Amino acid sequence: MLSDARFHRLAERAVIAAVLDVMPASPRPWHIPFGQRAIALNHLGSVSVHRLLERVDTADYETLRRARRAVNEIAG
Repeated sequence: MLSDARFHRLAERAVIAAVLDVMPASPRPWHIPFGQRAIALNHLGSVSVHRLLERVDTADYETLRRARRAVNEIAG
């Protein structure tokens, strides 16, 4: 989830991105390293916060910061 709690309260939505099981052999700027996996920012979406059932994994602050910065660069 790339959005924060304030956004969730106001929009009742969460911004999410797909997590790939492995980092691609030729990663693109929209692939953010996440351990041995990759956050794929080219697969952004949003979902109602009411559909979020459980936390699957967490990213450290630096990974989240890099992902948010990449989204800002992509979105302009």
